[in-house]
Amino acid sequence: MPTGAIHMREASISDAAAIARVHVESSEDAYAPLVEEWSAPGVAERTRMWNGWLTAARGDPSRADLVAVVGSEVVAFVTAGSPRRDDVNADVEVYVIHVLPALRGKGVGSRLWTEVCARSRGESLRSVYVETFAELRCCSFYEARGGDIAESTPGEFKGGDVTRVVYLWRAGQASG
Repeated sequence: MPTGAIHMREASISDAAAIARVHVESSEDAYAPLVEEWSAPGVAERTRMWNGWLTAARGDPSRADLVAVVGSEVVAFVTAGSPRRDDVNADVEVYVIHVLPALRGKGVGSRLWTEVCARSRGESLRSVYVETFAELRCCSFYEARGGDIAESTPGEFKGGDVTRVVYLWRAGQASG
């Protein structure tokens, strides 16, 4: 487990492989228990995905792509921007936030969340949402930050039954 001070910074395209590693490790820990057979994309595939994602985001003022770093190691990331759903009444969507499993519960996710909300919601606290599965432990993270469940629908994820939930922070509502 990495040790030392945690600092936040903008993600760069050169972080794609490190973000992919965190994404794969965190996803395997979080999502695998929801399905009978887990076959997550490998680090190479995720690296290509993140390289494309970060390249496409360059110059987009609505995007906030951040990493948490200990020493020189990326240990967590978050990305937010324009909402992908027009049926959720929100100005911003937090697309994804992942923390290495060994560092969960140590404040890394909280620091990333605070920073991405400050950057993407602004001083006026624009509305924000995040979509996830009710079966994941991250729900307690969003609830502890004041997220209200705006939508809850049954769904399927890789052959397993899940409940898709949307957490919403209305305009002016604190998210920390």
